[in-house]
Amino acid sequence: MKQVLTVFFFTILAIAAFAQEEVRGVCGVTELSPNLDKNLVKYYKGDFDQTEAIKYIAVVVHNVGNNAGEGYIYERNIFQMIPGLNEYYKDTDFRFYLADNDINYLNSTSVHTNPEGSFAQIKMKNLRSEYAHGINLFIAKKLGDVGIGTKLGYFSGYPNDWIVMKHSEINYSSNTLAHEVGHFFSLAHTFYGWENHPFQEEDFSDIWPIAPVNSPSFNQKVELVDGSNATTAADRITDTPPDYNFGLIWPGCDYDGGAKDPNGVLVDPQEKNQMSYFNGCDPIFTPMQSDVMVVDYETVGREYIHSDYVPTLEPVVEEATLISPIEGEAAGTTNVTLKWEAVDKATRYFVQISRTTDFSEFVNRYYTTETQFTIPETLTSDVNYFWRVVPFNEAGNHSEGVTGSEKFTTQPLATSDIQEINAWNILPNPTTGEVNLTIQSDKALTLSAQLIALDGRVLSSKVFNTNTGQQNFQMPSIDSKGTYFLRLMSNNGVETRRIIVQ
Repeated sequence: MKQVLTVFFFTILAIAAFAQEEVRGVCGVTELSPNLDKNLVKYYKGDFDQTEAIKYIAVVVHNVGNNAGEGYIYERNIFQMIPGLNEYYKDTDFRFYLADNDINYLNSTSVHTNPEGSFAQIKMKNLRSEYAHGINLFIAKKLGDVGIGTKLGYFSGYPNDWIVMKHSEINYSSNTLAHEVGHFFSLAHTFYGWENHPFQEEDFSDIWPIAPVNSPSFNQKVELVDGSNATTAADRITDTPPDYNFGLIWPGCDYDGGAKDPNGVLVDPQEKNQMSYFNGCDPIFTPMQSDVMVVDYETVGREYIHSDYVPTLEPVVEEATLISPIEGEAAGTTNVTLKWEAVDKATRYFVQISRTTDFSEFVNRYYTTETQFTIPETLTSDVNYFWRVVPFNEAGNHSEGVTGSEKFTTQPLATSDIQEINAWNILPNPTTGEVNLTIQSDKALTLSAQLIALDGRVLSSKVFNTNTGQQNFQMPSIDSKGTYFLRLMSNNGVETRRIIVQ
């Protein structure tokens, strides 16, 4: 089965020696959907549900990383994508939701960077079979370049029935997914037949502005303005006017390039159509396009996306407020519990832990239905951690925040070699003179502590009687700047930490 490849709308800047040239993506469609003609027959017979009943469709999201589990797209973008898709389909009978209120993670370098390769295809077919309860969407880092453009996404064609998208298109505003879902439901480009060769004077100077009878791509009949061949030309949809791929070459949403159809009639394309290539034009589906998608939905091959389940339609619109630990609050290396306030409409929370403030290095990612989460891993001692929370539900997240929840720092306790205690630390360190200890133990015990100068002199000493759990103690202050040591002693061991006084 040939793949139906869709590439569109993406503008990149190619920097030449002395100028910049705008380059847009092109499409690699090699055939119409094999279901389109069958769907049109049913459409004209009225053999489909015309009640305008809403069809709820799950989107199975595969967040693809490389073999090492690196390179995933930030999940916040996925949560934003769902309400964006529903906005583009608001005038149709379709509504979409995040399948299982969850994201599947796939570690596969082949799918991550070459989803059209044979090895990647095997993996994707297996997953498509495993997750056969919705439209399968694979999010990859790289799709192959074609012609003069960059491929942003494609629909694989029936029966594979999956969509592949590039990272850049996973967000609220991009309509790339809406376009690909149109292909999923058998719609063609409004300009079918002009995919790689839009009609413009510089390429057709010998006949301009009169278009040829047959298109340069796939030798298709060129659609006429009077609609007399609309059922057999281009996209076969009669309420979409002729479009000779003007969107690929036209910078705005009001084409007036002067092109005429083969009869010499001025062409006025529908710039807002979702299945065209015009960019940023508040795209829509026509009534007939919407009906043909319903026809396709009702075919035998689409039964697997049918469900009686009615999902939540309102996405989360608020941010999560973090409670603890915040502002560098101390925490241990084990059983660290993160807490935040409940968010209206949220049914799940996505938690990220990182060693970097920009979250470029993730420690781990978690999902929970609660408003607190205890980190299951043992954290590295004596470092800062950063964490954030994104609330969402099956309709996604459409809050105004750009980077998700705020970042706060947690400083894990250092582990201890003294048998009686689990961990201890000096906070803050460096210090201005105060020496505060945090000690975590499983039982009550007696500890001795000494402040020692670099020359070995014991400056002060103190005995602490601890209880079970975490406790704070204070040593006498140090008056002079410099480097010192704190020695902690029990009957079974001794540990020493360096103190910097600034």
